[in-house]
Amino acid sequence: MGETKTACHWWWGWNPEKIEDWLEEMELGGWNLFQVDFNHIRFKFEKGESRKMRYCIDYQENVDENYFELFKDYGWELADDGILPGVYLA
Repeated sequence: MGETKTACHWWWGWNPEKIEDWLEEMELGGWNLFQVDFNHIRFKFEKGESRKMRYCIDYQENVDENYFELFKDYGWELADDGILPGVYLA
């Protein structure tokens, strides 16, 4: 693993757009998210290539396979469960 950075960033579940935008800016700057911990406010990034990514945080408690298939059909990829539950990347 190359150069890494840890950043704390407060955000609220009822306003996920701010954290989504911040994560997208980090990706454009070449900081690729690989882990989120400590109540989803501490983010770990690895320096890599600048990537145009779209993050979408979607909280759902009870879902079935059709729910995941819908996102897959539209080209979204479920981020690793260890990153953030319900985070989709495109």
